[in-house]
Amino acid sequence: MTVTEMRGSESAITALPKGWRRVRLGEVCELSKGRTPREEWYSASGVWLVRFRDVTSSGVNWIAGFRTFVDETYSRELKELKPGTVLVTADAHDPKSIGKKICLISSVPPHASPAYYSGELLGITPKSGSELIPELVLYWFQSEDGYREIQEYVDGVHLNVGHAKDMKIPLPPLAEQKRIMHIVNEQMTAVEKARVAAEARLEAAKALPVAYLRAVFEGEEANRWAQRKFDEIAVLQRGYDLPFKNKVAGKYPLVTSSGIAGYHNEFKANAPGVVTGRSGSIGKVYYITEDYWPHNTSLFIRDFKGNVPLYIFYFLQWLNTEKVGSGTGVPTLDRKSVHRLTVGYPDIDTQNHIASILSQKNAEALKIAKIIQQELETINALPASLLRLAFTGGL
Repeated sequence: MTVTEMRGSESAITALPKGWRRVRLGEVCELSKGRTPREEWYSASGVWLVRFRDVTSSGVNWIAGFRTFVDETYSRELKELKPGTVLVTADAHDPKSIGKKICLISSVPPHASPAYYSGELLGITPKSGSELIPELVLYWFQSEDGYREIQEYVDGVHLNVGHAKDMKIPLPPLAEQKRIMHIVNEQMTAVEKARVAAEARLEAAKALPVAYLRAVFEGEEANRWAQRKFDEIAVLQRGYDLPFKNKVAGKYPLVTSSGIAGYHNEFKANAPGVVTGRSGSIGKVYYITEDYWPHNTSLFIRDFKGNVPLYIFYFLQWLNTEKVGSGTGVPTLDRKSVHRLTVGYPDIDTQNHIASILSQKNAEALKIAKIIQQELETINALPASLLRLAFTGGL
């Protein structure tokens, strides 16, 4: 079906509340695409230009920050950004990205006035006398049904003004718009605060394992441990090459610098194993509980020297092997550099105790992070539910 054939198609919301009507966007709004400057128009200073990358999806707000200037001489060739304009992404390499980023410019701060917007963006501004408030435009196109409406009118990787004018938008009476949008604004603000708080708690939970490592390996007790060269405690060895053509499906983990990357029918090292990235993902450490094949992108502990493998795993995590990488381009870990390091060396009982405590605390931290992640997913789903209620008369 072509875009022309889709014109006039009904939104997924077919039954409007009493007193509402569905109108063409062009009847109630002015629509205009911005203009992308020519290369020579760009400048180190001048007038501000809003581009695709500057647009947020966080609703009624000013754009977080500009990164592009255009020489003021060319400003007359650009489309000025007016307060009350809803900006929608209208050109993208991926058609599904069109309409995904949208925000309402409620005001243009003095330091950025006048501002303009690029040809990647469609500006939508309610017409004078249309009895349509900008927030309704914003939230309609942020809703699932509004996004589907946009997608119906996308032509290839563009949404042009002519097609966009034919999009449909539900229009409640003005007093009802103001009532509903007031509720939506309040609820969206509360959701955003809850999201920010949950994300902060999630980051704190994810940081706990590192804090636990530092408490153990940088604490007063660690300062009293005997000092040894690393290769007196454990010996690192480069992993083994395994060309793709030689890989045979089996039960033994193939451990690369990025972790387990499949299974092979042979193994080269016995469990338990400790593996760290040699190139590409140095600094990451993996504990392997079954016989495995260490890939040549990794280093593995060939000899634990009688020490506790799980303790060595945590110790390597703390050691932060990224600091002993060498070379340029793709980072590479030099095992000889690690072997020369002088490190603290606790007795076996202490090693067992440390391994046990860190395993317990990390399991608790993982559980906390999982709970917060689930909470965050619930919070992130709230806007869609709220907007569904807003446009079906549920508020």
